[in-house]
Amino acid sequence: MTEVIPLIEQLKGLHPKTGKPVTVVGVDASSAIPRLVVISRGPDGIFAEVVEYVDHESRA
Repeated sequence: MTEVIPLIEQLKGLHPKTGKPVTVVGVDASSAIPRLVVISRGPDGIFAEVVEYVDHESRA
């Protein structure tokens, strides 16, 4: 069973591979190295994904 810890405050960031905006909504603690659960929007809908990190969303 996957252990996911939801965040009280969601964080904005950039996907490490695509560079598109994502929202970090939780931490997957099911393995020795915790990973981030992110939500992204695309033309085909809303997707959840587990990634190792997100890039900082720069403010212009």
